[in-house]
Amino acid sequence: MQLQQAAGDAVAYYPAFRRVLGLNAAAAQFLSQAVYWAERTNDGWFYKTEAEWQGEIGLAPDEVRDARKNLKALGILDEQRKGIPAKMFFRINADVLMAALAGDVQEVTLEQVLTIHRTKLTQLSKTGLMRATKLGVKAEYVDYAAVLEKHGMVCGCCGKAIVRSPGKGGQHLSFDHIIPLAAGGTHVFANLQPAHASCNGAKGSKVLASATRTISVEKSSSSTVVELEVLQKKHKQSSAKPTITETTQETTAETTSLALVSADAASKRRPKANSEAEQARQEACRAIWGSYAQAYVNRYGAAPVRNAKVNRQVVDLWKRLGAEAAAVAEYFVSINDSYLIRNCHDLGSMLAKAESYRTQWATGRQMNGRTARQLEDTQANINAAQEAAARIRARENGGVRNDNPFLR
Repeated sequence: MQLQQAAGDAVAYYPAFRRVLGLNAAAAQFLSQAVYWAERTNDGWFYKTEAEWQGEIGLAPDEVRDARKNLKALGILDEQRKGIPAKMFFRINADVLMAALAGDVQEVTLEQVLTIHRTKLTQLSKTGLMRATKLGVKAEYVDYAAVLEKHGMVCGCCGKAIVRSPGKGGQHLSFDHIIPLAAGGTHVFANLQPAHASCNGAKGSKVLASATRTISVEKSSSSTVVELEVLQKKHKQSSAKPTITETTQETTAETTSLALVSADAASKRRPKANSEAEQARQEACRAIWGSYAQAYVNRYGAAPVRNAKVNRQVVDLWKRLGAEAAAVAEYFVSINDSYLIRNCHDLGSMLAKAESYRTQWATGRQMNGRTARQLEDTQANINAAQEAAARIRARENGGVRNDNPFLR
């Protein structure tokens, strides 16, 4: 066909990666192609350069890097540098992917966004400033990472938790102007908040009644001036900016009312409190990770990697070992086993034989391959000695005199 000759081969695409996992188009296309190659290898690992990704699925290098970050945060994609010179190899975590497609999608934490997507947040900060400057509104450089640290992963529009990394649609993280720029807002730190991309798009240039908040408080020697930006227009035909300036003597009651409204808005944005059981689980997992990480640093002089996959392993350790998991995790790093040392005492190895390591911790006796062989040899010698003794007794019982001191 002439079209195939001109355009090249078509590539597979799984719509469920967007519909169920909430990935953007680039990440869904990247994952679809990664699954294609992973299924054609023996161990799941395959090698691709950014140029090869672009040639196969048409994604630019920055789109490939963003897709990798999103998938690593979800625990779906594993990466490892191998060979000399080092090359980047990829592998799909099939268990995590299948669980995510079944509805158990790994939530992205604030810590992951601030570390994995730090470069993306910096890019968004620069883009936001350029956009505001082009519109001719008051603008200053705002570090979006600082906005996240202040408000947390909570949507300022709907008040629900944000559990997806930065993106352009659905439940992904975006940043919203509390007073839209089209409604006279400014691009300053106090006028920015995190929001779902879908909520941000639905809001548009509208102002929300629940978004009333204090923008700044200035103190002078004679009075305190409170500048309030009211986000709801009282009259549709009014074009005046929603800013009110009052002196302290005239605004005591209004300031009190504002504080109540702001507190109510904040309570709506705040996620629901976890149950006692959930809090206990989180504390236990933090203790497990703290014990493991400290022992790891003491042994290797470097901090262990922590990502979505590792977080899931910590939870699994807690489920299998309970309150003893933290102590066992610390003990695990001290085991001098060649296999564990080659794998740098990764949590996956511990999880594979968690109950065994718990027994070693409880008895205070490490059991590696050499120790097991020594015990096996000792038992073989005992068995041989017992068998020889049985034969000597049998001869004596048969009337053959035996002065073997071994049997006295």
